[in-house]
Amino acid sequence: PAGNFVQGFDTLRLLNLEDNHIVSWDEMVKLSYLRSLEQLHLNKNKIKHVRYPSNLPSSGSLGDVAVPAFEKLQVLLLG
Repeated sequence: PAGNFVQGFDTLRLLNLEDNHIVSWDEMVKLSYLRSLEQLHLNKNKIKHVRYPSNLPSSGSLGDVAVPAFEKLQVLLLG
């Protein structure tokens, strides 16, 4: 599951992925499982569309309850 993709980064608050040749927002949605993420820096990438997922499937640790995506995100840089 996508929740395993970010396992071990429970306290990560800032992630800088500037100039990483990222073209698809779909790959970034996996990062929404980072529960403590407050800032995501994506400047100098080629993302054309951003869609905010309404809810994420359970990661297993929270049972069968859907959880809000990017619930603590305050800063998203896309320049």
